[in-house]
Amino acid sequence: MSLKECSCAEFHIMAFPCGHAAAAARKMGTILNAYIDDYYRMFTLREMWGGVVLPLPNPSTWDVPEAVSLIKCLPPDNPKQAGRPRISRRTAGPEGASSSRRKKQVCKQCGSTEHNRGRCKVYMDLLDAEQAEPDEPDHLTDSSVKVRKRAHRKCSICKSMDHLKNKCPYKPPPESQLFDSE
Repeated sequence: MSLKECSCAEFHIMAFPCGHAAAAARKMGTILNAYIDDYYRMFTLREMWGGVVLPLPNPSTWDVPEAVSLIKCLPPDNPKQAGRPRISRRTAGPEGASSSRRKKQVCKQCGSTEHNRGRCKVYMDLLDAEQAEPDEPDHLTDSSVKVRKRAHRKCSICKSMDHLKNKCPYKPPPESQLFDSE
């Protein structure tokens, strides 16, 4: 800590304690302000701006040598780069934004990060146990015949797992039956 260095090099580059140095100072019980460089202190700012800053005079009154005034200063001759231009510059190192990584999805049924509830075997087995139907016919149990398992869906009207909306007992009658009674 007394060398004002850290393995992340932020302490050395910025002359300001990094998070590691702050944690170390806190653990040692020292004041963090002791490790801040004089560059960031108020007396340095006052010294920098303490003198008189004179404004530049009118450019017509400048004394420019003739050799310099004859030189035309043109922008660099850089060809346009291929591809879509970047919207903002990249920040790197200590200046960069905090690395916010995407939070991993967790299965609410079993707690695994490898899948979510839609692909969870524990959840599927639970649903199968709830919706156990009578024994399947013998011709469907043959190992050579692959039976496609139907996706577990809810009725959009009553949210029950027993049926879909076309077989729902709470399904309203069609409009043609409502107005035919007159």
